[in-house]
Amino acid sequence: MADIPVAPKPPRPPPDPLDATARQNAADTNSQLDPATEKDLWQGRASWKSLYPLLALWLVLVLAAIILLGLYSSGRAALYALYVGLILLAPLLVVGVLRVWGLSYKLTTQRLFIRRGILTQTVDQTELMRVDDVKIRQTLLERVLRIGLVEVSSSDRTDAKLSIRHIDDPETVAEHVRRHTRTVQRRTVFMEQL
Repeated sequence: MADIPVAPKPPRPPPDPLDATARQNAADTNSQLDPATEKDLWQGRASWKSLYPLLALWLVLVLAAIILLGLYSSGRAALYALYVGLILLAPLLVVGVLRVWGLSYKLTTQRLFIRRGILTQTVDQTELMRVDDVKIRQTLLERVLRIGLVEVSSSDRTDAKLSIRHIDDPETVAEHVRRHTRTVQRRTVFMEQL
């Protein structure tokens, strides 16, 4: 039998460099959305400065009670007013400790965490890709003290509105959330287009 000639295989075309770039971008995006590559960007808690208005109100009320009782009553009544004022300071300080130590916040490259509680804790986490809007709210006094509230609206059903309360420099925190939300959302849109 004669050998039947076999046609040579056609050479493979070289790989398309655009496909290689798209595959590399997809791999980079997957690795950036991977929780193992998540990096901390900011951590914080409520500022002690948020207690200044309560302490100022307490001080004004105690001084007013001491002065009024000192003018219209015996000096002993003014001393009792001071004692009562000091006793009322204890719950105010407890409220302050709960406000500052009972809430902590962490922003990573992919998520926003809100940790509530001192003895028992609840941790809410929202994916930055679900964030729709970021707002800053400040009263006049909060602007003077440079503290405020950052309100984050998201498409997450359980945490549609998240509040980062009584924090120092809320503009910087809001900008971190905005910038990294845009970055994560761009990566997610890129992945969906592939």
